[in-house]
This record gives sequence, C-alpha cells and structure tokens, in this order.
Amino acid sequence: MEGLTTAQKAELSKVIVTKLTQMFPHIDNIAMNVSDFEKATYCNKNQLESKGV
Repeated sequence: MEGLTTAQKAELSKVIVTKLTQMFPHIDNIAMNVSDFEKATYCNKNQLESKGV
C-alpha cells in the first residue's frame, strides 16, 4: 500500500538486491523496483467476500 517515502523505497530496493546478490552470486543481473498499490484502486479476494460480491 501507499505510504513509503522515495528514500525508504530506495533503501528497501538496495537491501533486497544486496541480499539477493549474496544469495545468488552466479546471476549476472538482479534488479528491482518498488511500486505502491493505490489504496483507491486496490482490491483483493477478502474485500470481495466482505462486500457480498
């Protein structure tokens, strides 16, 4: 969900890519991007069940 700052998302990306690089040193390219779910447009199964859909 929304809420992390750009700096927090950048740090999260760095930490995860660092750990994955340590775990899988034979993989040449490891990358990621953090994207937020917009609360206004997000839906999951539990929300459907609670709304009687």
